Amino acid sequence: MRSALLSLSLLAALPASAQVAVSGEWVTLGDVVPVAGDAASVLVAPAPPAGQQLALDPTFIAAVARKSGVVIALPADSPIWVTRAGAVTPATPPQPAAAPIAQTAPSPHGGAGLKLEGAPHPDWVLVSVGSVARGDVLSTDDLKWVAPDTVRGSARNAVVDMSDAVGMELRRSLRPDTPIQTTDLQQAAVIRKGETVQLVYASRGVRLTTSGVAQQDAGRGEPVRILNQYTKRTIEAIAHDQGEARVGSH
Repeated sequence: MRSALLSLSLLAALPASAQVAVSGEWVTLGDVVPVAGDAASVLVAPAPPAGQQLALDPTFIAAVARKSGVVIALPADSPIWVTRAGAVTPATPPQPAAAPIAQTAPSPHGGAGLKLEGAPHPDWVLVSVGSVARGDVLSTDDLKWVAPDTVRGSARNAVVDMSDAVGMELRRSLRPDTPIQTTDLQQAAVIRKGETVQLVYASRGVRLTTSGVAQQDAGRGEPVRILNQYTKRTIEAIAHDQGEARVGSH
């Protein structure tokens, strides 16, 4: 609470259209707002090319800070301009040419160990970089933020936070620059239809293991029908891990 109040009091002194300078490859939270400790090292966006500027939406910066445990207040209509040391920059700040992607703590979906924030500008849209096939698990390399006037197709029900898409499996194939919709995603399967899986039965201290054949795809924690290869009966189990389903109390 004390650090949050300190941040609020310091940020009240920031001028409208604040300008900051960086020298590295990334802009950190500590570069753009006066925070200290672990929060200062949180990555906010890739730095612009040397000698160029990047406009960061204050609402986006406040969201990154909040997820890092810091409460700040910034004028919503005054962008923060970031200049990277290098060649002489133009006198009039240019419009940002690319969408910065914020990266912080480990992602809830695992993968590269990055937690990815929402769009750097409120109306920007998350789209596929290239063609992605149905059943593929999305990674950061498959996704990018783009301005709304460059979007191909409908952006209805679009995903607003990249962390909600990374590590998820596609229900349909996507062409390049297609908006990612919530209905396109499902939990990545750990069991595939037709594959042989380990079937574990556990109850009251007794644990039995046999093999079976999956009758459907299933993500972790989802129900799945398994054909027991020993009894030749199909039973309902719960997908537990890659190639493993469980029945009974654990």
